[in-house]
Amino acid sequence: MFGRLERVVTALVEAGLADRAAAPPNLVERLRHLERAAVAAGGDRQVLQVIASGRRLLGEPDAVERPVGSSPSAHGRGRPEPR
Repeated sequence: MFGRLERVVTALVEAGLADRAAAPPNLVERLRHLERAAVAAGGDRQVLQVIASGRRLLGEPDAVERPVGSSPSAHGRGRPEPR
C-alpha cells in the first residue's frame, strides 16, 4: 500500500497531467527538491521511484538524481554513472 508521501506525489502529478494550468507552480522543481530531501533523509526506494516517475511524466527526461558517490543501483536505474 502506498504511504502518505507517495499518495500526495501521485495526486499532484495526476493533477498536473490532467490540467497543467491547475497544477501547483513549479511542480517539477518542487518534486526535485522533495527528492533531494528524501535522499538526504535516507528515503525509501519506493518514494524515490514515485517522485522520479512523476518528474518523467511531467516532461523531465532524466528525472533521477543521485548524490555523487552513490551506487548506480541505489535508485533502481542499474546504469553506471558517467565518468
